[in-house]
Amino acid sequence: EIIKNVFFRKNSDKINTINQVLDYIRQNYQNSICLDDLIIQANSNVSKRHFISFFQQYTSYTPIDYLNNFRIERAKTLLTSTANQRYISRSRFSG
Repeated sequence: EIIKNVFFRKNSDKINTINQVLDYIRQNYQNSICLDDLIIQANSNVSKRHFISFFQQYTSYTPIDYLNNFRIERAKTLLTSTANQRYISRSRFSG
């Protein structure tokens, strides 16, 4: 029972750590972010290699791949919403 509790507490800590890093990415994706910044957000003193492996285990992406994909998806959303706003504006004037 004690071993089970320790396991779940460690897993919970890891998930909280990943969530901290993901929140940092969501709030700062428009800024320059490097791997060291993400490691700092994880409050971790691990090697870059270990952090990448840890992050990839939980997200299926390396930290930088996740960041780049997040930026691309955010850009697509912004472009789509901007394009829709322009289309709506033009249709108001042409009707």
